[in-house]
Amino acid sequence: METNENFLLNLSILYRNIMKYFDHVLAKYDIGSGQIIFLTFINENEGCTMQDVTRVCEVDKGTTTKSINRLIDQGYVMARNDEHDRRSKRLYTTKEANVVMNAIYQCFENGSFSGFRRIHSYFHDRRRTLWILMHLMK
Repeated sequence: METNENFLLNLSILYRNIMKYFDHVLAKYDIGSGQIIFLTFINENEGCTMQDVTRVCEVDKGTTTKSINRLIDQGYVMARNDEHDRRSKRLYTTKEANVVMNAIYQCFENGSFSGFRRIHSYFHDRRRTLWILMHLMK
């Protein structure tokens, strides 16, 4: 196997393990790893629209709608009509989402599982470089 293939395989394994870990940590909140990107984006961009979420998260409109509607049904997100455009709704996290977001951010910050902890410590000083490289691979 070429080095490039090993890198992609290892990256895929890392991603799957991180998502499994988040599924485990967030199970008590009835949220899956697939909803993290949506909830985090809305939390960090209060008042955004579904179109904003779709564009930034690089998913299709159907996936965005389904995930956000589930978060609304669970009481983690609320949608309010836009004051200037009645066709558009603005998204906001609720107080209930604060507990979930704290758990998510704690996982991000602590690197709470062993594989991520090793990567976290290795890349601690190289975070900016890694971030740039990840965006270049998009």
